[in-house]
Amino acid sequence: MKKILPLFLLTLLALTVSANAVTVRLVWDANPVEDNVTGYKLYTSTVLGDYTNAQVITLTGPNSTTGVVTDLAPGGTYHFVVTAFNAAGESGYSSPVSATFQLKPGPPLQLRIGTTFPW
Repeated sequence: MKKILPLFLLTLLALTVSANAVTVRLVWDANPVEDNVTGYKLYTSTVLGDYTNAQVITLTGPNSTTGVVTDLAPGGTYHFVVTAFNAAGESGYSSPVSATFQLKPGPPLQLRIGTTFPW
């Protein structure tokens, strides 16, 4: 069985941002049938290009081309890559998709009405 090559395009499809956590959904193209893909691994890292300590989600099945990553910190920058694997091993990483998830600011506090103005 031949080792597979990364032939997929990773896309950030949807996200949900709350005050405490960010959830993202990513999709990618399936590898060709002749690659005999067993599944895919979706890596999430805060360091671009370094996935050694990344969070990894393993999805089994050759048509498992959607992954959901939960509990990301709002305000953080994250980098996502995907690999395919079969009995011969794991492919290289896809091109990364990066995103920073910012929360909108809260309203100003302590708005007061004064009777004297300095002008």
